[in-house]
Amino acid sequence: MTYRPFTLEGNFLAMEAVHEMLLQSWDAPELNFVPGGTKFRRAAVGAIRLFPATPWRWHDAAFDDLRAAGGHRVCARRENNANTWFRIVAGSDGLVRIRDNFGGPQPQSNRPGVKRVGDNFELTMKRGEVLEATLPKPKDIPPAPDNAAEPVVIRKQSAITPNKLPLRIGADSQENNRFAGEIAHPAVFERALTAAEIRQLASRGSSQPANPPGCVVMLAQGDPGVLTNLGNPRVTAKPVGELRASVLSDDLAGRDMVLAGQGYIEIPHDNALDGLEGLTLAAWILPRAAPASGMRIIGKSPVGEASGYLLDTYPGNSLRLITRDPRLTCKANLPTNQWSRVAATVNGQTGKQILYLNGKPVAESDWESHGLFPRR
Repeated sequence: MTYRPFTLEGNFLAMEAVHEMLLQSWDAPELNFVPGGTKFRRAAVGAIRLFPATPWRWHDAAFDDLRAAGGHRVCARRENNANTWFRIVAGSDGLVRIRDNFGGPQPQSNRPGVKRVGDNFELTMKRGEVLEATLPKPKDIPPAPDNAAEPVVIRKQSAITPNKLPLRIGADSQENNRFAGEIAHPAVFERALTAAEIRQLASRGSSQPANPPGCVVMLAQGDPGVLTNLGNPRVTAKPVGELRASVLSDDLAGRDMVLAGQGYIEIPHDNALDGLEGLTLAAWILPRAAPASGMRIIGKSPVGEASGYLLDTYPGNSLRLITRDPRLTCKANLPTNQWSRVAATVNGQTGKQILYLNGKPVAESDWESHGLFPRR
């Protein structure tokens, strides 16, 4: 970065976002002009809302002396996802309103005269007076709602930035750049395979390649439209559009997937596809064309962004790997109507990328040497 990443308005925004989760009084009063004068008269303040936007996962929370409209100082406590105590010190004379978002229980307060009016509890107070109330603590934490946010996970540093996109074989995230040809034995590993393992995957004649540790995807096609993942059965694949099966030649046993530019394969997101520890993408490909825009082989990256990962033939009959800039490209001169074994590996710790063609490395880059990934 060439500038300070933390600026004053950014800090204020983050602080205000947390404040809004804990306390709101946003239906603020209107200001009325006093005829003949220059002062404004403040109408009654809006209702105080306690923990109005607190995430479900914040089962227990508390805050002290946050300010509400009217200058009131508010403290509150939340236990097992329910308000159990609050205290309000009036900052001005007038009516204090507390929104009833307590889910049924009634607050037991230290002051008489608290009335229920519509959706609020109301009490007229003088500046400096204190209203304190308690509510029963639920025995259990309620079940998570359907829209509960996923827990925040501080991921360790990795060369790959994960996303929630599905993995696609034969098309990009916008269903374009489709592969026109045939693909056999596409595979994804959640680690960077060694050069010896890449050579083994590139060997011909076995019914299916042996699956080294870390294999997440190793697709085999049986009957048309039936895909089996030999890597991780939890990670399922489905064909989208036209997808045919064809018996492979004797030295490349099994069946390939004839895409012909009409269909592709989609695998829903799974954390095993993130590749944080490292990544290997591999497939046998038989291109029927070599468009200048390239054809997607395997990818889990949004179009136009260098995140996630992708392996394609851009430009033309080249090989390209993108995880983040700088991308790695090799003028591979991929032949059409002929099988080639392509593979790419990424070391999740150092960022080193290697492109392979027919079991041999043809291009590599080490991000540490470019100063784009910190040394450990």
